[in-house]
Amino acid sequence: MTRTDPSWRVAVKPGDVLRIRSAYDTSKASWYESMGIMVMFMADNDASGVDPFKTPVPTTGPVTHGPLPENAPSGGQPNGVPDPGTLPATQAPADTVHISDFSYVPGGESLSSPFNNVPSIQQGQQLTFVNEDASAQVFHSITGCRQPCTASYGNSYPLADGPSDFDSGQLGYGPPGLTAAVNRVTWQTPSNLAPGTYTYFCRIHPWMRGAFRIIRA
Repeated sequence: MTRTDPSWRVAVKPGDVLRIRSAYDTSKASWYESMGIMVMFMADNDASGVDPFKTPVPTTGPVTHGPLPENAPSGGQPNGVPDPGTLPATQAPADTVHISDFSYVPGGESLSSPFNNVPSIQQGQQLTFVNEDASAQVFHSITGCRQPCTASYGNSYPLADGPSDFDSGQLGYGPPGLTAAVNRVTWQTPSNLAPGTYTYFCRIHPWMRGAFRIIRA
């Protein structure tokens, strides 16, 4: 990011429209929570600004900062959690996963009984997720990640890099335009998923992981 010189001024008149544009590198991760932030001040009765339609104004400036320690790649270290692809499916097909107390039930990594087994549905069916934490105004997502998706979390792991790019959005309720909430608490898996084990995580709380399995009909 760059900043303008402290003496930078642009004159605006009633009816003028100001636009802010941000660009992000989404080659590895595309987050709908990304946002552009710009600090701007308006000064009434200040005639020092120039008319940008008549006088060119600079659009770039000095870089605000270099690499920050907190932005260094982190996460992705083995933590002993088993690969859900090697775990058994639930004894009876499960058609609903409850998201409660920051866990996916069944099929959540944080639960007991290795990975709590893996909920399974037949090919063509859909698995329903319900965010029961939404009553406490907590958002959660079901975002596909590459199997096994069990390593330690950080700012570079996990990523939305599953073989199927399913994503529920942020399940929960919030003011339109002010949050990324989809204003519903349920989501269903795509009905066209091929047989196999699918892993996912919550992009708001990346330590939350889970898995489900599609069985050939």
